[in-house]
Amino acid sequence: AGGDGDGGGGAYDAIVWNAGVNSTCPNECNAAGTCTDNYVCRCDAGFLAPDCANTPGLEVWELVLIGGGAALIAIGSIACVVYFVARGRRMARSRAAYTRVS
Repeated sequence: AGGDGDGGGGAYDAIVWNAGVNSTCPNECNAAGTCTDNYVCRCDAGFLAPDCANTPGLEVWELVLIGGGAALIAIGSIACVVYFVARGRRMARSRAAYTRVS
């Protein structure tokens, strides 16, 4: 995959998909690019080779994994805060009871 040669970015050439075996580009570039004379998709900006079907971004399972990880971190953080607040209160009560006795 390379640039379109104009230096301005945007369209990209896909790898040669069928090497001339068929007379069309792969999936006819999914209406997101132009088929060249060499049966290579020149994809519109935002679409990826070889057939202009994919867009850069995260898959659903990746989003679920990220969301699950964030939830675990949040739960762990809340648990730590609750633990240390409760511990501080126990220690304060313990100190108060100790000073009353002595």
